[in-house]
Amino acid sequence: MTGSGHGALVGLAYGDSVGWPALWQRSRLMPAWTRRRARELMAFADQQQLTDPVVPFGLNVTPTALLPGPGDVTDWVADTWQGAASGLGVDEIWGRRLARADDLSGRISVMVALDAMARDGAANGGHNPHGHDDLAALRSIGYAAALGPDAQAFIEQDAVITNHGDGLAAARLLGSLVLDGPDALTHPTRWGADPNGRLALQWGELRALADAAPEPWSLTLAIAQRLDAVYSYADLAGDTVPAALAFVRWALTHPEHPGSSLPTLVGAATGLVRQAGSVPALVGGVLGAWRGVEAVPTGWHAALRPSGCSIPWVAGISLSGEDCAHPSQPAKEDDQ
Repeated sequence: MTGSGHGALVGLAYGDSVGWPALWQRSRLMPAWTRRRARELMAFADQQQLTDPVVPFGLNVTPTALLPGPGDVTDWVADTWQGAASGLGVDEIWGRRLARADDLSGRISVMVALDAMARDGAANGGHNPHGHDDLAALRSIGYAAALGPDAQAFIEQDAVITNHGDGLAAARLLGSLVLDGPDALTHPTRWGADPNGRLALQWGELRALADAAPEPWSLTLAIAQRLDAVYSYADLAGDTVPAALAFVRWALTHPEHPGSSLPTLVGAATGLVRQAGSVPALVGGVLGAWRGVEAVPTGWHAALRPSGCSIPWVAGISLSGEDCAHPSQPAKEDDQ
C-alpha cells in the first residue's frame, strides 16, 4: 500500500471518529438493554420537556465501545480495502457480506442492496431508493488505497451495485481525488454528474463560499446556512461531497494558513452537525491521501482501528496493511 493510501485510510478513520454519529454507531457494541433504556429516557425527556441530551452509556458495563473511535463508515471502507488488497473481486467482497448479512448493519443503500442480492441474486443501484447517498463515494477510498491506479474499474463496478446519479458520480470523483490528487478537483460533469443535478449545483455554490471564507469555521457556518434540512437522512452525496470538497478547496488555496491543517479542517467539518456522519470522514480521507498519515495527530493513531460496530470481522484490524496478508474471515458464531 502506498503512503497516500495509508494516509487516506487513517485520515478517513480520524474524521469518522471525531464526528458525533460514531458514538451512537459504536453503542451497537453495548448490550441491547442499554440502547433500549436510552430510547425510554429520550421518550421521557420529550414528554417532560427536558433538554438534557440522552447519550449512550455503560451503566454496570465496561464502556470500552464508547471511547473515541471510528463508526460505521470506517467499517465499510476497511472491509472494502481489506478485501480488495487481499485479491478479492467486487462480487467476492459483496458475496462474503451477503453470507453474513444477518450480522451486518449499515446505511440504507447497502442494506437494500444486500436484500436485493438475497432475493434476486443481484442488486442494481438504479433501483435503490437511497442510491443518491455517499457510501459508495466513501468505499471508493478503500479501493483506491488498496489498488492504486487499477482501482477505478473496481470503484465503478462496486458503486453501480448500490448507487446511481450523484451517488455514482461522487464515487468516481473521490477515487480520482485519492489517486490523482488535486487535479481531479474540476467541474462535476467530468465525473459524470448531471450539470443540473444537486451535486454539480451545490459544488458551484459551495466552491464560491470556500473562496470567500477567511478561515475554516466561517466556511462551516456559510455551508450550514446553505444546505437545507428537508431530508430525514443527511448523507446525500449531492450535499456531503461538495461540502467536504469546499473544505479541501479552502486548504488548497490557503496552504500557509494555520487553519489549513487536517485536524483543524476535520474539526470545522464536524460543525456541520447534520452531515457530521460523512463530511469529516471525507475531508480526512482526501487530505490524508494528499498529505500522508503524518497529517493525522499521532496520539489518535492507536484509537483508529475499526470498531466492528457495523461489520464484525473488521474489528481491530490495522489500517497500515499488515492484516491484509491474512485477512480476517467472517466466521459463523457456531464456528468460533
